[in-house]
Amino acid sequence: MTRILIAIDRTSKVAFAELPPRATRMIAAGFLRQVLNKLPCKAHKVLTDNGVKFTAQPHQVLPGGHRFDRVCAGYGVEHRRTKPAHP
Repeated sequence: MTRILIAIDRTSKVAFAELPPRATRMIAAGFLRQVLNKLPCKAHKVLTDNGVKFTAQPHQVLPGGHRFDRVCAGYGVEHRRTKPAHP
């Protein structure tokens, strides 16, 4: 299955896309960091699905929190998630 990371800024209408060989926590966090650095304005919220690359699963305990959430916190961005089974 092909994985693609897409970010769309609703304010500026800027879109970013990346086709990584694998979609991992590290790749997702790096993609978010690149997007936040390139946006023409400050992002306030990020909306993702509930995939393991974006959020810790109920059975996981990640010391220091999830990498994606740490990037959000570092940039002062609120991380919101879609409802389960509603991509």
